[in-house]
Parts: sequence; C-alpha cells; structure tokens
Amino acid sequence: MSEHPVTKTKARTVIHIGAAAGKRLAEFQKEEPDRIVLVEAERSAAARLSQIAAAAANVQVIRAALGRDEGEAELSLWNFTRLNSTQEPTSVLHDLFPGLIRKERQTVPVMTPARLMSEAGPVTRPLCVILETPGNEMIFLKACKADGVLDQIDRLELLAAEEVLYDGAATRAELEDWLSREGFVVTRRNEEDADWTVLHLEADQKSRALLRAEARIAELSATVASLEAALKATKERADQQESAQSAAVEAKVSKLEATAADLVKQRQSAEQKRDEAMSTLDFQTRYQAMLQVDLEHLRGRLEQSEAQRQRQEELLGKLTAKLSLAAEYLRHMPLNGPESLAESPSPELPSPVRRTEGKKKKTRAGKGSNA
Repeated sequence: MSEHPVTKTKARTVIHIGAAAGKRLAEFQKEEPDRIVLVEAERSAAARLSQIAAAAANVQVIRAALGRDEGEAELSLWNFTRLNSTQEPTSVLHDLFPGLIRKERQTVPVMTPARLMSEAGPVTRPLCVILETPGNEMIFLKACKADGVLDQIDRLELLAAEEVLYDGAATRAELEDWLSREGFVVTRRNEEDADWTVLHLEADQKSRALLRAEARIAELSATVASLEAALKATKERADQQESAQSAAVEAKVSKLEATAADLVKQRQSAEQKRDEAMSTLDFQTRYQAMLQVDLEHLRGRLEQSEAQRQRQEELLGKLTAKLSLAAEYLRHMPLNGPESLAESPSPELPSPVRRTEGKKKKTRAGKGSNA
C-alpha cells in the first residue's frame, strides 16, 4: 500500500489503547484535543494513569482490555513491557527476545469497542485511535467493525509486527490489506524497528462512501436474490397448489357427474314407480267405481226384498187373523151335524181386498175345512 498525503486537520478526540505509563500524554496535549481517553489493562499502570489524569480535565482513564465480547482475560506481563499481551507468544517472539521472561499473570476486564465508546461519552470528530496492543490488533479492528465503531475512526495509528509473534495475530501486511479494504489509506510508515512498523492511516471518505455503496449494493443484491428465491418458491408452491386444486376440482367434477347420473337413474326409477302407481290408482279407481255400482245394485235389491218381506208379513198377519176367526167359528159349531150348521148363522167375513188374496184365503179355508 502506497503512502498518501497527511491531512493537517487536528484530532478533536484521541483514544490511546495500550497507554502503559502514559509517556505520550504530553504529545497528545500539544495538539489541544477536546478529550483524551487512555485505555490500559495492567493494574498498576492504570492506577498511575489515573493519578496523572487527575490534574487534566480533558483526560479520562479506562482500565480494560479490548475484545469481541465482554468478560475477563489473562494478561501476561513480560520483562519487556511493550510485549505485554493477552495472547500467547510464538517461538518467533522467543527467538527475537531470547531473554524473554513472564513475570506475572493478571486477570483483567474485557470490554467491547461499543462499550468503550459508551464509557468515553460523546466523541467529537475527527477521532484519532492509537493502538498498541501486541497480538490483539486484528481482534480489536474486527470487533470495531462488528460494533460499527470502525466507521467513526478518522485516523489510526498502530504498532504492527512484520511476523506472527503471537497466536492468532496478523502481520503488518495483513493488517494493511484488511484496512485498505475497509477504506483506510496509509499516510506514513515508521520502519525504524525492522521487526515492528508503526502505521499511520487515515480514513478515505471517498473510498468509505464507495465501500458503503458497494456494501449497500451487495445487501440489495442479496435482498433481490432472496426475494427472487422466495418468489420462485412461492410460484412453485402456487403451481403445486394450482395442480392440486385442479386435480381436486376434476375429482369433484367426476364425483358430481357420477352423482348426477345416479340422480337421473333415481329420478327415472321414481317416474316409473309413479307411472305404475298412477296405473294402479286408475285401476283401483275403476274397480272402486264398479264396486260402488254393485253395492248400489245390491242395496236396491235389498230394499226390494225388505219391502216384499214387509208385505208378506202384513199378508201373513191378516191371514193369521182370519184363520183364528175360522178356528173360533169351528170351535163353537154344534156337533149335531149339518142341520145345526143350517140353523146357526154363519159368521160375517170381511170382503176380500184383492182377488188374489181371496183366492189364498179361500184355499186356506178349504184346507181348514178339509182338516
């Protein structure tokens, strides 16, 4: 990465991460910033910084290491103070410093960049961040990006090793490449130490705007791709549902057609039964009429028979009366013979009503006489 011209605008806020004993505080004060925030994880160094800051109204001290997540970490203190780190050293570091000795381990609080900005309070731009945390540079920078703090940094100064001196650390070249992709340009390199380079970078606003635009385009492209995929899936589901509905409709139509055919058969059967019932009813009606005629005829004959019976009973009653009279006459007849019959007056008989009836009475009287 080539060097770019230095912007001469002074920083209004300075955050020094890994401030140690605060040797650069006087340097910062010369720029007359509005605020200076000194961040140090080591206990005794943070305490000395707090004593120094007590005399300066614009200086704030925060004791913490920086990381992706809130919590605690183990800080290794070496006999070379500038090598203190929460990361374990590699064999390369031991080769560079054959007399390297771990003096102490401290448990230190860890806060995220977002929490750091919250603790620091309102930040006036331009913001300058000095990063001197061996082995933690990339961890801090990626955490800043994740928390949205990286876009707030206008100037960045960091101490970068040319080789991997700590587990999981990044080299100076890797840091430069990553920062270049994030919209920073190198304005100066201090390469007095062959193993450590001090990088001075500034945010390229045009590059940042381009990066934001590219990120937005990528986000929109992803959204469009997601929407297209969702649309395709929706269309496929719609097609499947349409096919299923068409099949269901066809099945229902077939079922309805079968039901209609069955209903037609039932109607035809009902009509046939109705016609048969009508024919039967017509026959029964005619038969009933015939029975009624026969009944009337029988009723007439019965009435005639009843009238004839009554007449016969009347004739029988009259005949009975006459027979009783004749019997009475015969009972009083004398036993002397025909002379007495001539002497006795004959009883007066009623005149016959009809010739037929007279004949019948005469016949019966004759029968009685013969008797």
